[in-house]
Amino acid sequence: MFESFDEFAEQKSQEVEGRKVIELETKTELAMLKGLIERLALDGKGIDPHKFEWASGGAPRLILGHVAASFLHRERNGLPQDCRVRFDRRPPGLGKMYLEEESPLTPVVWDLKPVAVDEHVCWFIAELGDAPLSSSELADQIAVQLAKFHLAYKRHYEHWSPGETG
Repeated sequence: MFESFDEFAEQKSQEVEGRKVIELETKTELAMLKGLIERLALDGKGIDPHKFEWASGGAPRLILGHVAASFLHRERNGLPQDCRVRFDRRPPGLGKMYLEEESPLTPVVWDLKPVAVDEHVCWFIAELGDAPLSSSELADQIAVQLAKFHLAYKRHYEHWSPGETG
């Protein structure tokens, strides 16, 4: 309950300003997030002998070994909607297929909800907790999750070797 009309009016004003920030900055912030993720590949980062790869065709994705983090969203009136990151087995590639039709790991999907923090957009991801993350913090979390996914995929296949292709 509000103690005064002024408190109520101030809160409503902040909500309107927050919506404006989200409308104006989400597209830019999403592009920044993808750029930070791509930078992981350009910088040659990775785990084990595997390095991150960036694929921009179709749904942009960060690849590590046989797994990928795909960036998905749709647009309405030029604004990104339903932003998500899906961790799953990477697509097999042109003219290739996996021996097993189904991935041995259950895909993980993070819904990225843009929230206004001051005059910037940050990302709220329910699966990661209560605090919104900056694009830089989220890029790090995506890299960690993809590395964990890679290691789990690798453990599933005891016969797997680094030279195998999918």
